[in-house]
Amino acid sequence: MTVGDRPNEHHNLLWFHVVQNTFYNSASERIVNKTMLQNSNIIVIAVLVSIKYGLCQNQIGQVCTIKKANVKGECKLVQDCPAAIKALSLHLYNLQICGFQGPLAIVCCEPSNNPPFITSSTTTIKPITTPRMQPSTVTPIVRVAPDDTTLALILRVGDKSRAKCLEYKQYVYSYPVLGGTPVDECKAKSGLPLIIGGELARSKEFPHMALIGYKNKTNNDKPMWLCGGSLISERFVLTAGHCLKDATYKEAEYVRIGDLVIDTNSDDASPQDFKIIKRIKHPKYFPPSRYNDIGLVKLGRDAILDSYVRPACLDIQPTINLNTNPIATGWGHTGLYSPSSKALLKVTLEYFDQEKCNTSYKSNIGISLRKGIVPTTQLCAGSHNDTKDACQGDSGGPLQVYSEDVYCMYTIVGITSFGKTCGVANIPGVYTRVYNYIEWIESIVWP
Repeated sequence: MTVGDRPNEHHNLLWFHVVQNTFYNSASERIVNKTMLQNSNIIVIAVLVSIKYGLCQNQIGQVCTIKKANVKGECKLVQDCPAAIKALSLHLYNLQICGFQGPLAIVCCEPSNNPPFITSSTTTIKPITTPRMQPSTVTPIVRVAPDDTTLALILRVGDKSRAKCLEYKQYVYSYPVLGGTPVDECKAKSGLPLIIGGELARSKEFPHMALIGYKNKTNNDKPMWLCGGSLISERFVLTAGHCLKDATYKEAEYVRIGDLVIDTNSDDASPQDFKIIKRIKHPKYFPPSRYNDIGLVKLGRDAILDSYVRPACLDIQPTINLNTNPIATGWGHTGLYSPSSKALLKVTLEYFDQEKCNTSYKSNIGISLRKGIVPTTQLCAGSHNDTKDACQGDSGGPLQVYSEDVYCMYTIVGITSFGKTCGVANIPGVYTRVYNYIEWIESIVWP
């Protein structure tokens, strides 16, 4: 149906039009409200939706039937349905509606290639329950046919990240060549029993881990792996801004993902090597300042995703659960004066509050840390009593937590930025807080 079509008795016609302070973004082909982006971090997609009356009144989690394909689907909030997100990005608005949760649409979500409906309680995906903030400075105009009801599909900043997280979960499974039941390959663990003071990571435990490499001045065939990173899509790795260019080895040139122990083929790993074709530092990262220490590298080709290589989720929650224990991973030094580890290591840490963190770094206040530790863009983690920490060579790698509601996925909450020393009790390391940069990341990785 087009704007000029007359709605018949089986359809609703919705025209949701934002008229105040709007501009057209040709790259993403969306109408975006400036005030909304600045004040509420909300993206409103202006949509023309044609929906049939009485398709279903199912609620979240119930089975529905996608009539156009005659396949079973599951009723989900629109922002939890990767197929719906993709359809909206392609301007396909004929979404099948199950019902509503307040102003939010519940759609009949098309299953992906992973086992579509796993009944185990450990794999249940909980809907996002965070209230959707409504902009206070923008008044939308909604034009509808008489007696029609209206539907506004609202995508917040972070909804693309959430949808991709759910999409990448399918690679937890391997699929027999001749068909049959998919095999659960999950090796991630919640509540690790506890890189300095760390332990060896297992195969497939951190399939998003990446190595950032630089040209070796003495051996061009053997890169210098000096930083870490996290695969967040088929084409992009998230890392620290200071890892994009090394003072000695110049620009980062290579990425390796899927590895476990460097320089051996006897580990249970499936490494993939890439050339970096683009380095993107945050526009407000100005070294030697430590603020906004975040960057992206674009790979020369898409990564092949499987149980060994799988993107991580990104933290889209405005608050940190201080009762959880984040995990740092990397191939960095195992001590202040020790060599780098050839094996991927993991260490369970504790969060430090801002006051304690600032006390630890008050002597560093200067050109690199003029405002002290800024809690909206930085966070601190270490050990209050033990010698557990990230160290040199772990820079750019993730600080992550086991996802509470997406099976076998880790969520990146921070990026290893800098520290005062390695493995000293009660002296935390500093990490760039990912949540503050979600809008910037999404604009590049999923425009």
